[in-house]
Amino acid sequence: MDIANINRVIEQVKAEPAMFKMSHWVSSAADPYNDSRSIVKQAADAPACGTAACLGGWMHILAMRDAKNGDGRYEDDDLYSYDRMLAKFLGIAPHNVQEIVPLFSIGVKPGEERVWMSTFDNELTPEERAAAGVRALELFRDTGEARVWGQALTETGLYDKVESGFVQI
Repeated sequence: MDIANINRVIEQVKAEPAMFKMSHWVSSAADPYNDSRSIVKQAADAPACGTAACLGGWMHILAMRDAKNGDGRYEDDDLYSYDRMLAKFLGIAPHNVQEIVPLFSIGVKPGEERVWMSTFDNELTPEERAAAGVRALELFRDTGEARVWGQALTETGLYDKVESGFVQI
């Protein structure tokens, strides 16, 4: 696993808490209905463009920035395939990408509950969202496990604040 890249996402979320939102892969204040690939390209070109993103979205933006800066890991097609891009950014095999999906969907109890991402975004302040997101990434980085949101929300004291958004899955 590429620990350095996970740490880059952690630093991005810490640096701009208001730009961390789990309800969209990416969203742009300038054009909220734009295609996510266009927004990723804009954010890669202009880091302070007002783009908000979830954990996977920030991985995508940072991968696009790496490619623009000459990182030879990525071929053009990789940046438009979420699975291939995430695999290369995280340093995992492409067939293992499905195993990390819970990191992007705020699963709380395996096979039982998850939090609506809009509840997470709307009920928590940007600083609270960032604290939970950073903790989730730290747990993922340190354990390799993707089902970390329940623990991250508990450890940051935010579990009860998003409880109203639980849904059975």
